Amino acid sequence: MPTVNFIGEIDSVESELSTALSVSYGVLPGSRAWTLRSGDNSGESQTCEAGYSGLVQLNHPLDVFYETTSSEGWPLLVCEVWDRSMPGVKNFIGCGSCWMPMSPGEHVVDINLWKP
Repeated sequence: MPTVNFIGEIDSVESELSTALSVSYGVLPGSRAWTLRSGDNSGESQTCEAGYSGLVQLNHPLDVFYETTSSEGWPLLVCEVWDRSMPGVKNFIGCGSCWMPMSPGEHVVDINLWKP
């Protein structure tokens, strides 16, 4: 049975709206042909403060291993960005998604956020 391993990191978030952010994420297959064998296909990063440039450097690891019987239903990476500037308060900033890379090697993927 074919296997697919996604290894990488959620690197950073750019925001003018907040000084402290975290990211909730999920790797979501689009069909039952995909079976999670190891790793966490969802989670939340730590909260980080923005630098002078407005960039929040997260460097949150991502390591998910699937077995599949079909390339149909290729997984999506879905992210939600949360403002954590005030202690004990979690405000929604935006969300976005992208297809996980289909070719081997190093990739840089930018996700544009939809902001309500």
